[in-house]
Amino acid sequence: MNSLPALKIHAKLTRFSPSLLNPEHDRTMRVEVDLYNGDPASFQAFVAKEKASACADLKGHVLPQMPSIERTQGPIMPATEPLNLFPGMYGNMRLILRGLKNAFLLPSSALVSEGGRSFVYLIKEGKAVKVPVEVQADDGKMVKLALIEKSGSQLIKRELTGNEEVVSSNQGELVDGQAVKTNPQ
Repeated sequence: MNSLPALKIHAKLTRFSPSLLNPEHDRTMRVEVDLYNGDPASFQAFVAKEKASACADLKGHVLPQMPSIERTQGPIMPATEPLNLFPGMYGNMRLILRGLKNAFLLPSSALVSEGGRSFVYLIKEGKAVKVPVEVQADDGKMVKLALIEKSGSQLIKRELTGNEEVVSSNQGELVDGQAVKTNPQ
């Protein structure tokens, strides 16, 4: 934080825009980090209360993070000390992106959006099957996503394996379950 130059605050992102496309075309990306502004003991009490209420009072129903704090100058700050952030404080952030080793990407044209949700059509047993997805990154050309599939009564996210056949064009002409003949490229 520029207002607290002797401290480095480490935390995880809470929210981000999954696309690098923006009006400025400069590859900037809005990210948000919710930090708990108190000591670890009060954080644990806060988490217990919010979990009991299903995080109803929180933006996006997401719990803030308890940041780890590293003092770069002066005496070491005890872990029991509150962070004491105030409105108007700001800082520069270094964002470390997780590696995309062995990640399978699809052309952005493979995504279908309906009602604010994203889907892809997979080919299973000669039929086009509409599968919901979570978009993890999209630069307008290629997209990294996770398939959302049912496992019993739960929804699970699954990474692409590279063995899937995905429809990347003319999805508007498809209906879920429609028989198709593929033309692999």
